[in-house]
Amino acid sequence: SLALSQHEQAREYLLKMRNLFPEDDRTNLALAKVGESFIAEGRFAEGVEVLATVIHEYPETDGEIIARLDIARWAAQNDKLAESQGMKPYEEFLDPGLAYRYIVAQYPENSLSHVARLRLGELLYEQHRYAEARSFFDQLIVLQVDPEIRSVAFDTLRKLLFDELQSYFKQQNFAAMVALQEQYGTNFL
Repeated sequence: SLALSQHEQAREYLLKMRNLFPEDDRTNLALAKVGESFIAEGRFAEGVEVLATVIHEYPETDGEIIARLDIARWAAQNDKLAESQGMKPYEEFLDPGLAYRYIVAQYPENSLSHVARLRLGELLYEQHRYAEARSFFDQLIVLQVDPEIRSVAFDTLRKLLFDELQSYFKQQNFAAMVALQEQYGTNFL
């Protein structure tokens, strides 16, 4: 109960930032943390409500991007979240694919968009949409991307290529196999 009390006090302080320092660059991030804390406790409706507030009140900030990423991640992990009571007003944020594409399109230069690219690539890979997924992983294996994100993208891309080649082999689409090997080289595969 002590930890819960501390969480509530921290949330109250962070929520006060919204009233006391609405223009401060950290307020949007503080509110995003509040939303994350609610969701971490399983209080999805409250968490999504706070994150949606960040999106609406602090557009074009890192807080907005984080809020969109958080909602999309939890929606992807909880496919019934969109059907939950109280989620109807937030359904525009609950489609992970749309959320990640929005971030990539609206904030291509922001380093947080790399997270969206990675998650979108993973989502497309799970759906066996290999060519689309590859396009996002390809964007992440350049030097300017955070090394951890680049490493995950590289490892996932290798698995994807193996699965894609296997799919082509089953279909006896040898021309596509050769094209893929030429594109990525035998050393990469």
